[in-house]
Amino acid sequence: MSTASAMSLNLPIIVIAGGQSQRLQLENYQRKWQLPFGQTTLLQHMLDLASQLSQEVLINSSGADTALLSDYPYPVINDEISQGPLSGLLCALEWGTKKGHKYIVTLPCDTPFISKQWIIHLYEQLQTSQSEALISRYKEDIHPLCGIWSTHLAADLRVFMNTNKKKAVYRWAKEHAEPMDYTPVNKDGDFSIDPFMNINTLEEYERALSLNAKKLVAKSQ
Repeated sequence: MSTASAMSLNLPIIVIAGGQSQRLQLENYQRKWQLPFGQTTLLQHMLDLASQLSQEVLINSSGADTALLSDYPYPVINDEISQGPLSGLLCALEWGTKKGHKYIVTLPCDTPFISKQWIIHLYEQLQTSQSEALISRYKEDIHPLCGIWSTHLAADLRVFMNTNKKKAVYRWAKEHAEPMDYTPVNKDGDFSIDPFMNINTLEEYERALSLNAKKLVAKSQ
């Protein structure tokens, strides 16, 4: 099988941006995805990544951010319910089902060190996998929102969310997705940086900014 390249996944990518950002306690920004990152925002950073991989890129939102997202030239699909990361995944899967897609890709807006090459790797592994979903795993931790999902799972997830009080994304993902252990792909990985570092606190945000600055300096040398 030939190696996939930019604009070759032939799958829609949904960037999940529906979190409430409560732990960040933001003052100058209403949402986590609005935070500056490099020369842009966290959300735009992930949209740029997604746009290198697919011609169909969407934003998943909580539904309260329609006006805030109006400046982004991407379709926005809104959660019907607000129950954490599973809400965004359900929204993406049900949208994919309605559009007739067999699979969709999801990326979280607050994990800025995910590499393009890793997503391509997941896509290539999907071609020979018997699983309905492939998600990322790094040092024993799974990252369900960085994955490729069969839209056939939409109905099962809807039932799960309607019948389970503790709607943890990790619990459902472990039952329905195959984890793929991260390894640097095409020399794009850097084990000095957690590729799935998730920004949930101001300390994590400041560390991400510092790591990104060092990464840019290293690339320029």
